Amino acid sequence: MLKIIIALTATLSVSGCLFDSPGQQCLNSFKQTLKDPNSGKVLEFNESKLTYSATNSYGARLQGNALCAEENGKWVRDLFNEEIAILNRMAEKLEASNNCRRAGGSREDCAGDSAALKYGNSDQNELKEEVRRELGFN
Repeated sequence: MLKIIIALTATLSVSGCLFDSPGQQCLNSFKQTLKDPNSGKVLEFNESKLTYSATNSYGARLQGNALCAEENGKWVRDLFNEEIAILNRMAEKLEASNNCRRAGGSREDCAGDSAALKYGNSDQNELKEEVRRELGFN
C-alpha cells in the first residue's frame, strides 16, 4: 500500500498536478483573462514578480509582468501592489517633468519618453496606461 501511495505521489508531482510552482500558481490565478488562456507560460518568478509570455489575438507571443502575493497558501496576482507601482511611477514622471518646467524647460523637453506629458494631455488615464505598458502590466 505504501508503494502505491509513493508511486501515485511521484506521478502527480512529476505531472505538475499536485505541486505547482509559485510562478505557475500566480499565472493560473489570472490566465483566464489572457486572449488565449492555454498559451500562458512562466518565464521567471523572482521575489513576487512574475514574468510570463502568452499569445495575443494574432498568435504572436508577447511578454508581460505581474506582481504576486501569497494568500491562503497560494500565489495569486496582486493587482493592489501593481496599482501602487503604477501610481508611484506616474508620480516620479510628473515630479521630474514639473521640476524641469520650473527650471525653464519646455513641455517637450521636460516630458522625457512620455507622449502623454509631451503633448500636454491633462487626462491622467493616458499617462496611467502609458506607465502600465512601460511596467509590463498587461
